[in-house]
Amino acid sequence: MKTATASVDVVSPRPVRPLEKNIVNMERLASMAGPYSGSQG
Repeated sequence: MKTATASVDVVSPRPVRPLEKNIVNMERLASMAGPYSGSQG
């Protein structure tokens, strides 16, 4: 768990709030999923 968090922090260019980070992750998943995100809602 800690290793994953550390890797994420290193990848992110700047410190992001947990809420904002979640939103960014959701947006990334939605963009990658594409049409699937619409069907999933």
